[in-house]
Amino acid sequence: MLDFSQLEILPDLNIYPGGCEYAGKRVRLSPQQNTFLTRLRDRHPEAATFDELTGAIYAGHDWPFGNNIKVYACKIRFKLKKLGLSIENIRGYGYRLVYGRGVSGHSAEDSIRLTTSDRLG
Repeated sequence: MLDFSQLEILPDLNIYPGGCEYAGKRVRLSPQQNTFLTRLRDRHPEAATFDELTGAIYAGHDWPFGNNIKVYACKIRFKLKKLGLSIENIRGYGYRLVYGRGVSGHSAEDSIRLTTSDRLG
């Protein structure tokens, strides 16, 4: 028998070329930010790894050295805050998209705990 107790129903996060829309609000995104957010949405509720995000953004190109993924996360985090969304850093692993408390019933702190516990055991 299937267990649906952990199933999380997600609201619509519409990502389109040049931006995204959530809860009737829109923000503009660069092509790289668009790819970053799309990967996080597609992996939700799990985290996307640093390598997975880098591979998606730089597909077919040489991967850069440095902290480019962290810069994308920082810049998109500011934009998503306007929509009531956030990106959580899973230290040493990657990033996870977090919907507001009213949507999923979990706070950002719960999201980190859930992801970490899922990854560790």
